[in-house]
Amino acid sequence: MTKEEFNNQKWYKNMPVWANEQKCYVHAVNFLTGKIDVIYKIGDTSSVAWNFCMVKLDPPQPTALDLIAQEREKQISKGYTVGHDAKEYPNSELVDIATSLIYNNWHQVPEGWSKDYWKILCSRPYKDRLRIAGALIAAELDRVINEEKEANQ
Repeated sequence: MTKEEFNNQKWYKNMPVWANEQKCYVHAVNFLTGKIDVIYKIGDTSSVAWNFCMVKLDPPQPTALDLIAQEREKQISKGYTVGHDAKEYPNSELVDIATSLIYNNWHQVPEGWSKDYWKILCSRPYKDRLRIAGALIAAELDRVINEEKEANQ
């Protein structure tokens, strides 16, 4: 990872790490060695004891909201925008589709969807189905918000 790539990450500053069995917080990173030397401060912010250690910095695991947002962005990039959803699914059909996906109802193929594609979606692991269903519910919420906004204009 280059210095520029590392600096573009938002997770490292003040990230908690454990060193010498004490909770510490990342303060800065030295890239001169080609390795990530983490400078950390032990204890509270009033402490003046600085130490060096090697720590592997892994970005935090994405949250459920992160996964759903990424999936929704992927759907939008494929053309499944609020406008598309308003035309194709004006009566809360996205919620029904999401529910069927969560409960793995592969025999209830949504109208207009390929049976083969629906079976593939329903065969995905539970976590993936939750992520996709969450994005479908977010799409429905976007559709409802847009509908209300248009009604108030």
